[in-house]
Amino acid sequence: MTLQQKLDKIELHFIVGIGRSGSTLLTTLLNQTESCISVPEIHHFIKFYHKYKSIAIVSKQVIDDYKSYIDLFFKYKNNALVGPVNYTLIDSLKIGDKITYSQLTKLVYLGLYGEKGNTDKISVLVDKNPYYTLQLKKLLLVFPEAKYIALVRDYRGFLLSNLQSKKIGTAKKSIFYYALAWNLFIKELLYYHRIYNNKVKIVKYEDLISHKETIVKEIFDFLNVPFSLSVFDFHKTMQDRLSLIQTSDKNYERMLNKISNLSKPINETRMFDWQKQLTSEQIMACDILCSTHGSKLGYTKASYYTKIDIFLVHLKSITSFIKVKVFEWMKSPELHFYYQYKIKK
Repeated sequence: MTLQQKLDKIELHFIVGIGRSGSTLLTTLLNQTESCISVPEIHHFIKFYHKYKSIAIVSKQVIDDYKSYIDLFFKYKNNALVGPVNYTLIDSLKIGDKITYSQLTKLVYLGLYGEKGNTDKISVLVDKNPYYTLQLKKLLLVFPEAKYIALVRDYRGFLLSNLQSKKIGTAKKSIFYYALAWNLFIKELLYYHRIYNNKVKIVKYEDLISHKETIVKEIFDFLNVPFSLSVFDFHKTMQDRLSLIQTSDKNYERMLNKISNLSKPINETRMFDWQKQLTSEQIMACDILCSTHGSKLGYTKASYYTKIDIFLVHLKSITSFIKVKVFEWMKSPELHFYYQYKIKK
């Protein structure tokens, strides 16, 4: 069996949706299985979409580009969820061989997981990236057989989680920005779920927390990944992997805290922390801006407001509205990749 034939036998799926909705937890659980590799936000599709989406044969430039890309990823994105890198599969490419973009995508994902990516047990690859919600049209064209787990969360919980985030290098934004960004992503998800409901499965964060075993099994079944309760022991291997990577003290502490938090029993009461920790004004603003889309997902308003309140909230959110609109218009994969790796770092 050739490398390309082996790659064709491996399924490729995606985790999209609104951020801070359990995608890291789901990625970690999937990686506990022998037959699946789930990749966290490596931006491969964004990086090479225009250059290689119609590729037909392997060239020296392809090989050099992919090696440089992996080096770039590990330079900026040391992550306990990935590694150690293995160049064996990319080195096995021969100039002039037939290759597709789907095969190249699978190849780079396998290479990010060392010896696990070299085994014949891998049957499913999953790419987790919330930003790909805005690239679904392209993804559906390039990977027509793929399935999509679309994670969503109550807009008020999403707001609180972002306000409490300690992610390094990420500036806090206004509550209006987070609310309008939530609207943008949910609007995209609902649209594609309506058209491709057999390929796009919407999963609510609150259901994932309240019915962990049942929902995770449903997700695994949807993605054709064998499920067992042992996947919830992921924190043991995560601790070992974290000790192998080199990163700054701050990044190490953040990753260690993240792993520690993920490994703790899930506290269902945290789903409603927003009721106590957000102000009544913040909740009302979120309800005004997000309740239309929120109601379609079963999230109900928690505040009463007048027409004057609506007017004032929309007036205050004008600047954020413009910023989110610009973000929506600038769906360029190249611009997003440049922002992730050149500006922020």
